[in-house]
Amino acid sequence: LISKNKKILNQTKFEITRQLKEIPRSSIAKKSLITNGILMFVNSDAKIIEIINKIGPEHLELNLKNYKSFVSQIKNAGSICLGKYAVMANRIKYKVYDYVNIEHHSNEEVEKNLNENFGQVGFDLVSIIDMGENNTNKDGKSSRFRYIFKKNE
Repeated sequence: LISKNKKILNQTKFEITRQLKEIPRSSIAKKSLITNGILMFVNSDAKIIEIINKIGPEHLELNLKNYKSFVSQIKNAGSICLGKYAVMANRIKYKVYDYVNIEHHSNEEVEKNLNENFGQVGFDLVSIIDMGENNTNKDGKSSRFRYIFKKNE
């Protein structure tokens, strides 16, 4: 957990400690937390984004009100869950899909395909962010786009 709010970090630490006393496999959970867990206080949004891009989390939850201002700055993350329901998988309001276009498909073709796939699970495309060029294919150039989908309500 990375936060600018010390109170949230302290509450989280207290709750983890409390729950570890009650769960059946606490020794396994403790070992995992010691090896992989972190509670980090960071005092600026810019530093938080820098850390996220350095770590490159496979699953990132931006559980904050101003998540839209963060999304376009995140260059290195797997799936990104956005908004106040980010931590509740069955109530996710937004999904983010990064697409690196190494085959030079048309944007319309990619958008149509994504709309069909995400539409089947109840999401509509609400935003496309051009993330610039990558050097990931044999031609040395590819484009990268971030597609943001919102859950139908």
